[in-house]
This record gives sequence, C-alpha cells and structure tokens, in this order.
Amino acid sequence: MGEARRSPGRRCTQLVRLPALLGLALVLAGAGDPARTTAKVSTDTQQTLRGWGMSLAWEANVIYGSPFDAARVPDPAEQRRYMDLLYGNPSRGPGLGLNVARYNIGGGDNPEPGRCPAPPVVQPGARMEGFLAGPGAQYDWSRDRSQRRMLHEAKARGANVFEAFSNSAPWWMTVSGCASGAERAGEDNLRADAVPAFAAYLAKVVEHFRRKEGIAFGSVSPLNEPDGAWWVAGGRQEGSFASLATQEAVVVALARALAGSRAKVSGTEANSMDAMTGFLAQMGAASLGALGQVNVHQYNGTDPEALRRRVSALGKPLWASEVGCCLSAGQSEMAGALFMANAIRTALRVLHAEVWCFWQPDWGVIDARNGHPRPLRQFYAIAQYTRFIRPGFTVLSSQGDTLAALSPDRRRLVLVATNGSGESAVHDIDLTAFRRPGAAVAIYRTAEDPAVSLAYEPGRVNDAGHLIDRQPPASVSTYVIEEAPVAALGHAAP
Repeated sequence: MGEARRSPGRRCTQLVRLPALLGLALVLAGAGDPARTTAKVSTDTQQTLRGWGMSLAWEANVIYGSPFDAARVPDPAEQRRYMDLLYGNPSRGPGLGLNVARYNIGGGDNPEPGRCPAPPVVQPGARMEGFLAGPGAQYDWSRDRSQRRMLHEAKARGANVFEAFSNSAPWWMTVSGCASGAERAGEDNLRADAVPAFAAYLAKVVEHFRRKEGIAFGSVSPLNEPDGAWWVAGGRQEGSFASLATQEAVVVALARALAGSRAKVSGTEANSMDAMTGFLAQMGAASLGALGQVNVHQYNGTDPEALRRRVSALGKPLWASEVGCCLSAGQSEMAGALFMANAIRTALRVLHAEVWCFWQPDWGVIDARNGHPRPLRQFYAIAQYTRFIRPGFTVLSSQGDTLAALSPDRRRLVLVATNGSGESAVHDIDLTAFRRPGAAVAIYRTAEDPAVSLAYEPGRVNDAGHLIDRQPPASVSTYVIEEAPVAALGHAAP
C-alpha cells in the first residue's frame, strides 16, 4: 500500500512496468495458426499453501462506514453479500474462499486542526482510528468498530489465519507529529526513543484481541513499505519511511514485547521485492533472529528469485502480503486481471509464498460504488486460483505460464495458466509425470467477455499424457484433474 494511494498518476508508471516483472509474456500470434505455448509440470514439490487473503483496513470503512466516512454499502443484505464474495465457502457459493485476514492496527493522526492537513484521500475510509487518542490517554477499545466487525465477519465465514499490521506509529511517537510521514521524504518519522512504546502499543492491542475479541493474531507486521520515499507529513494515509536501522530496532523491540505470546514478528513489507532482498542481506543477527516471517509486497522488483533464495537460506516462511491493480485511466479490466493472475503465479511458483494477499477489493476487484457489490474481471481472475487451489495444497514445479498444485490426498491436480496475448493460443501442458493419459479435465475460464467468467467446459488429457487446450485471447484458464495420484513426489531444489 504505497505511493499510488497518494498519487494515481505516478502509480500508473509502476503498473506499465509490472507485467513484465511478473512474467506476463505477451505472445504475438502470426497470420496463420495460433501461437503455441508449452509447459511441463513435474512431481517435484515446493511449499504447502496456508491460504489466500486481503487487508481489511480501509475496506471495512467502505462497507460499514466510519466516524469520518459514510458507508458505501449501507444495505445489511448487500454487506453480507459483499463478505460472502470475499470469504464465502467456494463450494457453496460464488466467493473467493479467502481464509486470511490482515487487520490494520491504526496509529491515529494528530487531531489538532491544521497540524496534519490531509487532502482528499485516494480511497474512502483511509483515515484509521487508533486505540489511543493521545499520550497519556486510556485505551478505547470501542474504536475502529467497522474493521473489528469485518474481522469477525471474516472469521464467521471460515477465516483462520490472522495477521495484524501497522502503517505508522501513533502521531505523538513520530518526529513530525503526523502519522502520514516525516517532514521530508526519505527520513525516519518514528522517534528513536519511542520505539519501545510503539512495540508495547502493538503488543497491547494484540493481547486485547486475543483475550476480549477471540482473535489470535499469528503474526504482527509493524512496518509498511519502509522503502517508500512518498511518506510525508500531510499525506493521504498513514505511512512511514524507515531506515534499515529503524527497521531492525522495531523488529527486535516488537519481538521482546510479544515474548510469551504465540505471535511472531513479520515484515518488513517492502514495496519492492528487490529492496526486501537488500534489507535481509544487510540485517544483523539480532534482527534476523527476531524476524519470524518475511512479508513482501509485489508492486515492484525485477528479481523475485533472488528474494526466494535469500529467504530460503534463512529458513523462514514468506508471505506475498500485498499487491493491487490498477488506477490508470483507460486501463482495461482484463489487463488488471492478467496482472493479478501473474502476480499470484510469481508469488507461489517463484517466491514460494505460503500466503498470497491482495490489498483491497475496491481496487478493481469488486465495484461497490452504487451500494451493490459487482465482481469485476480481477475478481474472477483471482477466483481462478483461490476457488480451486485451497489451503493445504502443495505447489509443484512447473514451467511457462502455468502454476500447478496438488491436493493433500494427491488426487486432485489443479493447473492455472494465462494467455496474455491479444490472440488465441494453443497451450500444451506436459503431464506425463502423472501417468494419466485419457483423464477427464474440468476447464474453467475467465476472459474479457463478462459472459466468460469461470465458464466451464470439458477437456481431456490425450493418450500421450499432454493436456492441449486452445485458450482465448487475454484469458485465465484453470484445469482440474480428479483422481490423479502421484506415486512418488520429489522436492524441488531450494
């Protein structure tokens, strides 16, 4: 959740570059037969998927309203439908089947008029309430009512993995006195002497939720995009640049504050995958030891493989904890859908992420502007993965534009492939390792045409053990093969 939430125009520049960074291969077909793409799926195993999720944060204020914004989905029936679309069981309805919820512990900004002027926010609801109104105030657990409600609604629908995250310390712990950033870009805003108090604040909130709300956060991420030079006082959202020294101090202090709890420290949520690699390479033993889980955003970066190698060497789990698309005027819905589809493939296949989360549904996933949630192309592209590759599935090694995963009982093989071309393409997936010639395949497809939204058609593995499918232009296709036992699974090289 970075620069774009302050400046849509500058975000567009990022988005133009990102498809290439995330492996969106544009195959240009010739005048004759359709282009042909190939992929091979092996039985080598990678990580086990813990789940799919999103950040609640502003979205809760969008749905239910806040002290600062009216609800955009005021009808209770439509609110329930909205949550069903996100966290509903995919075997019983049209939901994405998310099971991971990231809860934003707000810092809360300076209430003094004119001290931290905030221009109109990029998204409604971006002003978050903290649980402390000021230094010396008592904790007010009635605050942040909408996000707490959304958290419980997610849990009631099956969410079982919870993470707390912070975008900024409370305003009085900052140098500028504003939760939106320092006076000058690229400077630390968290006061060095306030690091222990900030860690204690986060730990106090986590403990309250465990005891009083019945929510056990498994991890706590204290920083958000510390590599961002866009966090400045008077900005449109909470945020804070953090030097490597500050990141390390916060991680160590939070680990101490959480001692005795089951929550681990996660982070440090770099906007760029390359920056995250650099941070990990420079961190000292104390901060690396305190960091229980690596979280990274997918907005930027050219070498996700380098990050995977670094995290693997450290022996830590990795979450692709945030990405979103697209704010540019004239951007087609399907372009955003392909971006998100390829972000998922990169996260699971290249980064070996155990969890993948997007930012907010109203960033092109669900349109709720008229109070009636309407799934967009991104929703269906995400669903091509989340509805079929469920928590507990094992990701397999694969090639090309294909992601492969196997169910815990090894009887359901799921493949998801993208065709980023403006022309149809014949996709040849080599499944000979699975010894299932002639196996039936259920194909589900999403394309530019709204009528093609998880549209079903039958298919079959041919006698040579290949699945050959003609994919429509600009489409995402999921192939489900039941009863596909694998006699011996290997392990992919780290």
